[in-house]
Amino acid sequence: MTIANNIKSSLPVAEKAKAYLAAIEERFKTADKSLAGKLMADLTTMKYDGTRSMHEHCIEMTNLAAKLRNLGMSVDDSFLVQFILNSLPPQYGPFQINYNAMDERWSSNELNIKLVQEETRLGREGIKVAHYVQEAGIKAGKRHQVGHKRAPPRSNDSTKANEKKKAKKDDRCNFCKKAGHFQKDCHKRKEWFEKKGHKAVGCKWIFKTKLDCDGNVERYKARLVAKGFNQKEGIDYSETFSPVSRKDSFRIIMALVAHYDLELHQMDVKTAFLNGDLKEEVYMRQPEGFIIEGQKDMVCKLKKSIYGLKQASRQWYLKFDEIITKFGFKENIVDPCIYLKISGSKFIFLVLYVDDILLASSDLGLLHETKSYLSKNFEMKDMGEASYVIGIEIFRDRSLGILGLSQKAYIDKVLERYGMMMCSSSIVPMHKGDTLNLKQCPQNEMERNEMQKYPYASLVGSLMYAQVCTRPDISHAVGMLGRFQSNPGIAHWQAAKKVLRYLKGTRNFMLTYRKTTHPQMVGFSDSDFGGCRDSRHCTLGYAYLLGGGAISWKSQKSELIFTSTMEAEYVACYEASIQGTWLRNFVSEFGALSFIDKPLTLYCDNQAAIFFSKHDRISKGSKHMDLKYLSLKQDVKREKFVIKHIGTELMVADIFTKALPPKTFMKHTESQGRETETPTLSLKLPSSIQETVQEDFSAAMKGVSACCDESGSDATEESATTAATEESVTTAAIEEGARDSSCDKSGGSGGTSTTEPMIFIRQN
Repeated sequence: MTIANNIKSSLPVAEKAKAYLAAIEERFKTADKSLAGKLMADLTTMKYDGTRSMHEHCIEMTNLAAKLRNLGMSVDDSFLVQFILNSLPPQYGPFQINYNAMDERWSSNELNIKLVQEETRLGREGIKVAHYVQEAGIKAGKRHQVGHKRAPPRSNDSTKANEKKKAKKDDRCNFCKKAGHFQKDCHKRKEWFEKKGHKAVGCKWIFKTKLDCDGNVERYKARLVAKGFNQKEGIDYSETFSPVSRKDSFRIIMALVAHYDLELHQMDVKTAFLNGDLKEEVYMRQPEGFIIEGQKDMVCKLKKSIYGLKQASRQWYLKFDEIITKFGFKENIVDPCIYLKISGSKFIFLVLYVDDILLASSDLGLLHETKSYLSKNFEMKDMGEASYVIGIEIFRDRSLGILGLSQKAYIDKVLERYGMMMCSSSIVPMHKGDTLNLKQCPQNEMERNEMQKYPYASLVGSLMYAQVCTRPDISHAVGMLGRFQSNPGIAHWQAAKKVLRYLKGTRNFMLTYRKTTHPQMVGFSDSDFGGCRDSRHCTLGYAYLLGGGAISWKSQKSELIFTSTMEAEYVACYEASIQGTWLRNFVSEFGALSFIDKPLTLYCDNQAAIFFSKHDRISKGSKHMDLKYLSLKQDVKREKFVIKHIGTELMVADIFTKALPPKTFMKHTESQGRETETPTLSLKLPSSIQETVQEDFSAAMKGVSACCDESGSDATEESATTAATEESVTTAAIEEGARDSSCDKSGGSGGTSTTEPMIFIRQN
């Protein structure tokens, strides 16, 4: 066989076979380099043109990377992912932004799956992927044909005239019809132009009738709300959390208002959420009734936040905080919605609850100055003296230094909602011996279907709001009812209705705060032992009182099963100390107005728990306790808390841990005197308005009179001083304090002094 001459000339010349093979290998290496360069250029410049599926596009780029690896090129999978992302058209811009914002990194296979899903989504939304132009050429009709002469160029004079004519014609914008700019530079057009990659959210109108505290129509509201559920995290919003003032903070401010006799006014921010500034680009469809004719396809670019957006509440808070701090207000660290401004001897508190503002000031001029500043920066509604805020009615008697908080209107609304307006009243929310357990839950599908027609969860939620705000007396009952929300039975529903009956008879009750010689905060903690019949867990409870009224309380099921009453009571003290630390930190932010200048007093009715908190001795019954509970011993050692003993019959927190007999329950919810160490949980009723008590509450008032009509004549000041030791507060000391503040019914100094039932009732 002969070899052609042209092939012979291309073969390397060598005398030995080894040299010949080496020459052939060198030629192949050169060819591999050229091929690798071409493949790399194809991989880096490849673009998705839309003529094939996204899966095929990713497979082709993966094959190119595999060929490069076979040629010895190091193409990492992360580089391939980036090359694929760079090859995507603008319609996939949000997808690329979302990927770059994630901490997680995808492989090329995962990216392929995600892109196929995104391709399907874009197809459903009707977004077409533009095809890239592969070749640029001259149209056939525009080519110069052979045999035809070109037209001579125009003269310079005619060209200049045409340019002037064109400039004069195009000087006006075709979009807004205003002169001075072109359409592409029109700001109004840019605001209405929906950029590629952004999805506009929808909107709807919400109509509401706003009622006052008496149930009368205050005004009719129409509000445009965005459909924020269409927003995408990382693109349309980032953070959504917005703080609101705690109810504990609100009650502390109310106690200080009563003590210092402050001016208390209320303001409302009109359309508060519309004041927030948006950092993200958010587009919204045109609202119904305001669609511009001929521009139905345009969308709105939101410059400010609007109701319904996920970040609306946060942006409003940030805007308000920025404005109010410029005026000299300082936010409280532990509750950022409470602000304080001190100007010399004058001071003013500001309480922010979303768009409701309470102003409590020692000086009327400073109050009006703050109102004027707020009105300049926001559209405000001046409500005058505060009387109704977040569903709570505020009553004041400044001559007596009394402030009361009531939810009568809210309770009436709840009673009407569940058809209980005409029910008979109950003396207590739960009688001693009432049991709620899992055995009372539905046991079969028929019973569960029967319970579906009872709005149990809704009723418990309605009761909980009253309990959180002004009604600590139903805390234990509401806590027990809340344990069975997942599968309530008919017995649980009847127990919830019993709480409504109790509220029916006591809906006029108010939580009160009184002016005292020196504001002093005291706490009470208590626990039952294995009270839960299903799990044998304990129920813990505590209450803190200031100015004659409760400012903080809690009733909760313990996380652990305790082996002794000492352990249960000690953990209850620990839970109370945690809240006491928060209260101390909150009040310490008041600066010169802070009234906690000594260890916080915490009362407990278990001597063993008190002994364990004060000493380092570890017994076999306490050595297994978790370390976090032992922090209370350190707080006592550092004199942050002083734990004192009090008799069980005087333990105010007892109503948070168990159901009590009516007499004991009413005793703990009533006052033992204005200046004693066991102030009231409820407001008191002057004898002048006792006649306004309704007949359906007569039985409850008899119980109140029975427990409060106790004589204090046998307890002298000397015996009370002797009995009140460092570790205990005896009944004699309490009665001595009660006698100092009670009315002398006999009218003489030597007569018997009794404690009147003093529950404030709102006069009709």
